[in-house]
Amino acid sequence: QKIEKASIECLQILPFQNMNVHLIQTKNINTPEKILKKTVLVTKKRLLTLNLKNFVDKICDHNVKSLSKNIQSSIEEGANIILVFGVSAICDINDIIPQSLRNNNGNVVRLGMPVEPGNLMLLGQIKNSNKIIPFIGMPGCARSQKENGVDWILWRLFCDLDVCNEEINEMGNGGLL
Repeated sequence: QKIEKASIECLQILPFQNMNVHLIQTKNINTPEKILKKTVLVTKKRLLTLNLKNFVDKICDHNVKSLSKNIQSSIEEGANIILVFGVSAICDINDIIPQSLRNNNGNVVRLGMPVEPGNLMLLGQIKNSNKIIPFIGMPGCARSQKENGVDWILWRLFCDLDVCNEEINEMGNGGLL
């Protein structure tokens, strides 16, 4: 009876919410077109298992001005979640993706996670009027269909659950290796 009482809210089953997801990919002159197309297919397939409502994909140049403009456009178009794949991994809090996030009234919640694959993920939030839009700088491994750390973040976001530093730290217990 003690265990039953203590574990009443220990486990919850929550439905995935309908989400309007915007995928923005940055490119440069060396970016192969087939990588951009594959990323769209893999990302859309990953999200369709989560009750995806609407999916918009965009491509822009890998610079702060172009990416910031596309993020702003996604905000105006009612994105519930914004995913960004950069030309290169996000290695620094001042890289192009975090700068572009901050240019749109956003903040970095977390850079990196203790899970491999997926450790080079950026989690942010954009404050827009009465709404907070989750923002994920996607790790390169998410271009693959294999489960990775960002899936764990997406599952929570699609259940309308917040994700904080402590929860991401706890994801490292066991990891995916």
